[in-house]
Amino acid sequence: MIPVFSPNIVQRRLLRIPAPQAAQVLQGMANQDAQTLAVQLQAIMLWAPSQMQRLRKIWQWLPTHYEREMDGDNWQYTADTLQFGGDCEDWSVALCSHLRAASIDARIGIMPDHAAVFVPLGVGSKYVIKEGFQIRLNPELIPDTWWTMTYEGRIWLPLESTLKPDERGFPGEGTADIRGWARKGQLWIAAA
Repeated sequence: MIPVFSPNIVQRRLLRIPAPQAAQVLQGMANQDAQTLAVQLQAIMLWAPSQMQRLRKIWQWLPTHYEREMDGDNWQYTADTLQFGGDCEDWSVALCSHLRAASIDARIGIMPDHAAVFVPLGVGSKYVIKEGFQIRLNPELIPDTWWTMTYEGRIWLPLESTLKPDERGFPGEGTADIRGWARKGQLWIAAA
């Protein structure tokens, strides 16, 4: 069981904060939680030799229980989300904090009425276009079955944080809406 890090839910209103600043606030929450989670990830056997193996293990393990908020948009830390459930921002903080605790550069991205997690991938590798989307071909870094996207000149692995565990296939799946927001210029990814 992961201990509670925060005594109270962080009360934030996404509508009152511009999206780029909201992404940074959520990223800060994930970074705080990551410092506490590193030891626990090893204890619950989510550690693996390569970053992509750790990413996939965490992706498949995350016990997402989506709860729609009826009283506005309150943001909470990872322990509260794991205990009580949460919406897209809450699960994005939880996923991002676990990935960062596993030494993976994960970032939170904000779109209109949604949040997700993004992992920046290296440049200079060979890519192929598959069904209109760019797929990375270097199997040592990322399997070619994982969907990636281009955003602001970089290749990213988008991770939809609200998928139920039994709906998760490969990391990057279920992100068509996210890629759509990126194409429309309505995606803001937090800086590291």
